[in-house]
Amino acid sequence: MTIAQPLAVTRGTLDHCDVVAADYARASSKLDMRFMRNWFLESVPSGGSILDLGCGSGYEVTAIDGSAEMCGQAALVSGIEALHLRFDEIGF
Repeated sequence: MTIAQPLAVTRGTLDHCDVVAADYARASSKLDMRFMRNWFLESVPSGGSILDLGCGSGYEVTAIDGSAEMCGQAALVSGIEALHLRFDEIGF
């Protein structure tokens, strides 16, 4: 496998995310995730922060998504600005 092959798969995935972003945000924003969220947040230290890779429609975190449309949905749904980066482009 060459480096071009995973990037081609990633591009196809991100293209799909761009197409379904609004539907995904609409459907997932109605889910009651309190149990999972509370369970997860119990493991975050006081004053800690969360890096949300593949942020989808976002949450109160540092949000990153490779899909420009998903970043847009994060802004619409959560009012946060998601960084439009692929995971391999993260420099921090």
